[in-house]
Amino acid sequence: MKKLMNLKGVMSLDKAQQKEINGAAKRCNGNCAGRPNGARCYYQGHCGCPGECSTSWGCIPY
Repeated sequence: MKKLMNLKGVMSLDKAQQKEINGAAKRCNGNCAGRPNGARCYYQGHCGCPGECSTSWGCIPY
């Protein structure tokens, strides 16, 4: 694993990102009300469709 971290362009994930990739993310919130631009959300609350909040469009999928 240490050798992999020395490769160019490799990023380490935080615990929340690891859980999301592994399918253990408990909340799949599609609501952007009161959240800042760029906040993490899930398009129409669907856990398999991550996106980010936009003030004018709501949750925009990636």
